[in-house]
Amino acid sequence: MAETHPTFDVSIVTPDGPAYEGPAEMLVVPGAAGDIGVLARHAPLIATLKAGSTRVYVAQAAEDVIEFATGPGFFKIELDRALALVDDAVNVKEI
Repeated sequence: MAETHPTFDVSIVTPDGPAYEGPAEMLVVPGAAGDIGVLARHAPLIATLKAGSTRVYVAQAAEDVIEFATGPGFFKIELDRALALVDDAVNVKEI
């Protein structure tokens, strides 16, 4: 049986609306000073984002990863909720 990890809520939002909203075991965003990895119960954080790859690990054991090409923006973590406000987000499978 696969080991499950705690999840938290993730929202990737563009000016056109949400690109992704749902649970994740881990999230990696392209911070202005380098990639930022987030797990459940992460300390509160606010950061700026640069254009790059944002990866949502829905289930790490099953290698279920959704990857987005995202534009610059802002990132906030608070109370087991991560919010990325970006200029654009496109699922890499659509590129």
